[in-house]
Amino acid sequence: MVKSGGAESIVKSSKRLWQSLRMLREETLEQSSLYTYESGIYASLARVDQAEGGAQKPYYFHTDQSARRWR
Repeated sequence: MVKSGGAESIVKSSKRLWQSLRMLREETLEQSSLYTYESGIYASLARVDQAEGGAQKPYYFHTDQSARRWR
């Protein structure tokens, strides 16, 4: 917790693990996220989130032929 000008604010931090231009893992105090990619390219396929002590939840990315995400 950080105090600034009489107000309190919470500072959150995260750790990230990278392999070249791919983010493989992201961790915060509340949860961790694992990222998966297509073989040989940088197009992300899915992210798997897991809250502290909770079940894993997969989120799948839908992309076009150029690996851009659909909106």
